[in-house]
Amino acid sequence: MGDKDKVKALRNENDQLKRQLEALKKEFEFIKTKMAEQIESRTSIVAPPDKQDVQFLSDNYDALVQSKTSLEEDLGRFSRRLDLLEKKFDRIDKAIDDIFYYSYQYNLKIVGVPQINENESAEDTANLCLKLFSSLGNDISASDIDIAHRVRLRNATTDNGRRKQPNAIICKFTRRMSREKLLASRRNTTQLTTEALGLPPTVEVNRIKIYSHLTPRLQELLHAAKAHQNTHHYKWCWAKGNAIFLRKTDTSTAIRLESLDDLSKLRERESE
Repeated sequence: MGDKDKVKALRNENDQLKRQLEALKKEFEFIKTKMAEQIESRTSIVAPPDKQDVQFLSDNYDALVQSKTSLEEDLGRFSRRLDLLEKKFDRIDKAIDDIFYYSYQYNLKIVGVPQINENESAEDTANLCLKLFSSLGNDISASDIDIAHRVRLRNATTDNGRRKQPNAIICKFTRRMSREKLLASRRNTTQLTTEALGLPPTVEVNRIKIYSHLTPRLQELLHAAKAHQNTHHYKWCWAKGNAIFLRKTDTSTAIRLESLDDLSKLRERESE
């Protein structure tokens, strides 16, 4: 198992533990509510007129109040321990995402490059990338590429069971400088032609797009942020670094989102 697979396994394990913690917190709140209801029902007994019984009930009431206070303190301590445990999970989650981000910051995702051979090798994909980079005016050599390979697009359209869009390319560079060069020239992809990519003239080249390769968490956040953008009429939504940004207008301040929790807080503010 490689380092990347180990990190993914660690992320999955942490996610499972966090879901168990969330279920435990819900169960804890349910038990706390039920116990409060039982104590309330026991302390609402109407005392009979007999003085001895009144004193007896009074003494028991005091004992119940003390017991209730002690129980609330115990529940409070347990609740604080759950909160501390949740914060610890969040710190681990952030550390795992930072590891992912460090690896992904050397990658680019290229969409729309035709795939002539279904069994295209990593070497073939890398050579295709080099032709593309050269056509964009970048002097990048094979030594600048660690590996290039195809991955399936999550929402690729199909035609009678056959994929209409070619698989995307993930290109991992040996230097971040090379990656940044490509990002700076990605607007020129509209000028790319079949001939420039060394492809047969019968192959149709639609619009090719180059993106930063986002970690799974950032991809999920970007998808949710774009949905929020459409619903609340934000003009801009984009990814940069290890965050997603929303901007209402050209002149408004950009809103930085690092987690789905940040997006939830933004929804709450906008609903007030």
